Amino acid sequence: MREQEARPAMIKYLWAGQYATAFEAMGNALPVVHDIIECWTENTYTPDDDGQERRAQKQHMAISILVKTRNKNWMPFLTVILSLMAYEMSVPEAFTDLMTLLGLCASRRWTYDLVEEARRIGPPLLPFETLNYVGAAVCDNKSWAVNYKSMQTSESDGTRLEMMNWAVVHMPASAYPHSDARLRKLFNVGGGANTPTAVIFKQGFDKYSIIPLISHDHVDISRNKNARFLHLLVLARDGRLLDRPDYQPSDRTYFKYMKPIWDRMQSSYDDVREELEIIRSAEEIKWSQVVFVGGDGLTYMRQLHLIKQDPAKYIGERPQLIPILGDHPHGVSHTLHAGFRVYAPFINEFMQAIDHTAYTIDFNVSDFETNEFAFLIIFRAC
Repeated sequence: MREQEARPAMIKYLWAGQYATAFEAMGNALPVVHDIIECWTENTYTPDDDGQERRAQKQHMAISILVKTRNKNWMPFLTVILSLMAYEMSVPEAFTDLMTLLGLCASRRWTYDLVEEARRIGPPLLPFETLNYVGAAVCDNKSWAVNYKSMQTSESDGTRLEMMNWAVVHMPASAYPHSDARLRKLFNVGGGANTPTAVIFKQGFDKYSIIPLISHDHVDISRNKNARFLHLLVLARDGRLLDRPDYQPSDRTYFKYMKPIWDRMQSSYDDVREELEIIRSAEEIKWSQVVFVGGDGLTYMRQLHLIKQDPAKYIGERPQLIPILGDHPHGVSHTLHAGFRVYAPFINEFMQAIDHTAYTIDFNVSDFETNEFAFLIIFRAC
């Protein structure tokens, strides 16, 4: 696309996140060039469907490079995508400059300006109807060491930048169809300013009464466990264990990234208290009846403790707070850890047999990816 004329349209397209047609765009725009490259790259080898798709992608990339070489004011969309990927992954500058020289990426300055302009413009209007009465946000902390040196001296002045990054989550109404009437009743919507908040906890509930129901030897749990294991064995026997359902959701969740909350993390209750105040008072959330706030294990724990300390604020005032523990990688890591401990003798024997040492039976969340890779080796081998 011609940059100066179509830059706003390109930013809108980038925010939409639907890039399925990007690979074919240049070939469709220049069919003659596409036919020439296809004829020139043809040989006696006939690849399978995956191979043909990879060949087609390379052909479209070649067209993009030719277009960029012909006119520096033209910016093929594939080039834009590769440039943004390099920016997001903090690819080393020397490699990015080489990619720019070869016409595979835009310059670092051009990419930075595009990102800043896209942030100023913001995402377009949501293409779907959102869920009423319910807000959601996700958050995680980040810290950077600035001006630190390997050996500190009196002249060095290293600092740390600490922040809590967070985003509003726009949930599609299709995730909970025909929910308006039920949610209005649950949240006492329309009852005036003095209407009590929703009773989201079951009245008179004895939490100890469910302990037998979640015991590992409960009859229903044992029956479901055995049935699930038998079902997986049948799938493995039939070669369908890794099959996935052919389903695409009708709508995708949208995130609106908010300004960082500087000098706040989750190391103290005061930090989390201030972060929740900012999240609950955000324009996109403050009109909700409840707000789901997702975070890591420490954030989740502090939210629960704050609710216990001040239920009138976090449950008695809207939006009511419902903490959510992030599933990945923390939840998945703990689940994987539990499996490693149960099957430790087998895992140790297996890993010694293939001389694979990059794993630990008792590992932390920071080591999740290394141990997940070890699990995948075992899973594919079995």
